[in-house]
Amino acid sequence: MWSNLEKPWQLAMKLAWESFKSGSLPIAAVIADADGKIVCTGRNTVLEKCFKNRNMAHAEMGALMDLDYDAHPEIRKYTIYTTLEPCPMCMGAIVMSDVRKLRVAVRDPWAGAVDICQLPYIASKNMDIVFEAGKMPTILTVLYLYRLWEGYGTNADNFLKRLDEHFPAETTFARDLLAKNILRNFAEEGASIEKIYNYIEGTWKL
Repeated sequence: MWSNLEKPWQLAMKLAWESFKSGSLPIAAVIADADGKIVCTGRNTVLEKCFKNRNMAHAEMGALMDLDYDAHPEIRKYTIYTTLEPCPMCMGAIVMSDVRKLRVAVRDPWAGAVDICQLPYIASKNMDIVFEAGKMPTILTVLYLYRLWEGYGTNADNFLKRLDEHFPAETTFARDLLAKNILRNFAEEGASIEKIYNYIEGTWKL
């Protein structure tokens, strides 16, 4: 149930849905302090031209660039929640930012870079990384795959083929929703992410 999600995950999903509605990729990041208070956020804006170099407009980068280092001396106790496994750029930025705790909703078999934590320098940072389980990652996977097929389709064969291999059920479900334009219709109606969460959960009987 939506109400059972931790507050940082609820906010991350809301921001991811905002990116979806705005035509970008439904990816978001939230940084919380040691007490769970949300400090800053970011969402993917790669297709919204918010940065001069839009390839840098990733969710984690947005959140980290907004994190005031001097105002937060205990950054190493902070946690970054991200809806998709960070790419090499974002994973490196997380490490260099001194945030030491990372929670990830969806694995990324294409660009996910958590494995770089095996490098000696990064391993010395003792990153605390957790991949979430349960319904929430599945619902975010469907949302992500829907947007990818909607935006790229057969123009990204190799990329989408790899995702299909890792998420066959989610891909089938997302493409079924896309064929009926369901999530885009919800977006145009201004539906909340809570409604999307409950719709996918109920329709797929998760």
